[in-house]
Amino acid sequence: MALSLPTLSPPDYQHARLLRYYSFYGFERVKEVGDGGLADLGDQIVWGGVGTRMNADVGRMLAKWTPTLRARRRRMEAEERGA
Repeated sequence: MALSLPTLSPPDYQHARLLRYYSFYGFERVKEVGDGGLADLGDQIVWGGVGTRMNADVGRMLAKWTPTLRARRRRMEAEERGA
């Protein structure tokens, strides 16, 4: 299953930060929306602007992040019991 994410273009420094953030979590750049003229019109209407379309494979994301999230939950539960 694929997950698609629009990263709208705010100021350039913030857009670059969002791209790095989402890439860290497993999203990959698919296309720049707004450079294709009328071909991008549908994406612009749905998303409300121009930016970078990013996709991620949900199965790979779950495989990568589930152990980390479970460990974090166990630590938080242990802290609550100890508090």
